[in-house]
Amino acid sequence: MKVKFDFTLSQRFGVVERTVFELVLRGLTSAKQISSIMWVFSDEVIASAFQKLVNLQILCADLEAQTLALSEPVQALIEKCLENSYDLEIPDNLINLMLDDRLIIDDPKTKAVIIAQLLPGIKLGFLINSLDISISVGGEGDE
Repeated sequence: MKVKFDFTLSQRFGVVERTVFELVLRGLTSAKQISSIMWVFSDEVIASAFQKLVNLQILCADLEAQTLALSEPVQALIEKCLENSYDLEIPDNLINLMLDDRLIIDDPKTKAVIIAQLLPGIKLGFLINSLDISISVGGEGDE
């Protein structure tokens, strides 16, 4: 069957980190604007989320411009996920675990294998604990 891969931030991240990541993913790069949108959280909590995402190389920060952006490894992973679909045989017991034709992979070893296949030759082991991979049914012929 044709499948596509995608990813989300791991469940180990809190709502603030997830929100910051989603805002940057959708094109909002100004740290000040992100902070003002998330006014319900203290500046310290938001700054901690920025710091965590930058330290884990999920986002990169330009201190002079006060902007955030997706890191190059995350951008490369996004491009591979968007560009490609794959033929993959999924056992029936895993198909039964799918919700809305999507299977979330959170096992570190399995994630490492998938990421290595998506971006061969690039060492992205540092992202293994930060991202959860999903496999969804569909692909080029199903879009």
